[in-house]
Amino acid sequence: MLKRTVIIAPKRLDKPARGQRNAFHGRNNIMNTEAYKLAVIVRRLEDETCMAHCESVRATATGDTEEEAVENLREAVSELIREFGEAAVFQDVHPNADIRVIRCAA
Repeated sequence: MLKRTVIIAPKRLDKPARGQRNAFHGRNNIMNTEAYKLAVIVRRLEDETCMAHCESVRATATGDTEEEAVENLREAVSELIREFGEAAVFQDVHPNADIRVIRCAA
């Protein structure tokens, strides 16, 4: 099981969520909002696919590779923002939070 930090900068949405500014910039159409650092657990499943899970935004995605699972998780977070708004999705995440991985002996 791998734990990594992923910087989530949600992709442009066709329609801004309620109460969200419609400010976009850059060639990739990334929203002009703060980027959030999220702890993501990536693991290989029994069927050899990979799963990426982020508890702080309550999102999970799968893919054929670790990178695909993480990219699918980014898309899932963007869909959550579209549905519920950025404030609701990131309510438990502080944009200046520092993510660290610790190891504990059982």
